[in-house]
Order: sequence, then structure tokens, then C-alpha cells
Amino acid sequence: MKVILLKHINNLGRKGEVKEISDGYALNYLLPGKLVALANNQNLKQLQDQAQVAQKQQKAQISDKKTLVNRLQNLVLDFCEKADDKGTFFAGITAEKISGALLKRGLAVKPKQIKLDGHIKKAGEYQVVINLDGTACEIKIKTTNQ
Repeated sequence: MKVILLKHINNLGRKGEVKEISDGYALNYLLPGKLVALANNQNLKQLQDQAQVAQKQQKAQISDKKTLVNRLQNLVLDFCEKADDKGTFFAGITAEKISGALLKRGLAVKPKQIKLDGHIKKAGEYQVVINLDGTACEIKIKTTNQ
């Protein structure tokens, strides 16, 4: 019996695959558990439509990522922080602060995508790497004492 897997099933296959399995296994276990659907014309067409929608969404995500990378390149963020007598910031500049500053500019970057060796604690210019799901770009951070 040909079926379409609705969920990942160990030793059988992944969601969306069409498999040939025994009638008893399908009728007694998989169909009652709603783990598979019969591979008829209607269900196969629906599977194709879902695959096309997923492919369009993936292309849109790639396009959005390229747009974000282009906007991030040559970007300079300025931070003015309070510092002690030695020039060390009381509160360092963290990935969360950088993410918040980028969000204010309309750029959605998660703090975990920002690669910092540690908090920025001194005034100066820094290059910060942002990793967007395999695509990396750098932004410049300028810090000054208040």
C-alpha cells in the first residue's frame, strides 16, 4: 500500500515522503494513529502544493537575508556610555545592546547572531561579526565616554 508520511517515523522515513508499506502495518497502526495518509491523487497533489509553498517561503527568506546583509554592510553604530576615571564603562556594550540598536534602525538581528569575545568596556572602534544563518558580515561599533 502506498502512503504519504505525515510525521517522521523511525526506520520508515521522514515527513512528506511517499512509501510502499504492508497493508497490515498501515491499516492497524499507521492510519489509526494518523501518522500516514493514503497516497491517492488528491493527497499527492496537496503534497506537491505544500512543497511549492515551502520552496517559495525558502526563496523569500534567502532574499530577506541578502537584503539584511546589504543593509548591515558599512553600518556604523555609535554608543556613548558612562565611564569611570580610568575610562572603563560601568555597563559594557553587550550583544543585547547592539541588537536593540539595530532593531531601532529596523534591522532584526538576534543577540545570539552577534559574535562578541566579551563585553566592550573601553572607548574606541570595534569590528563586530554578525552571523546570519551561514552568512557573515561585519559592522563597526564606535564607543565614546560620556
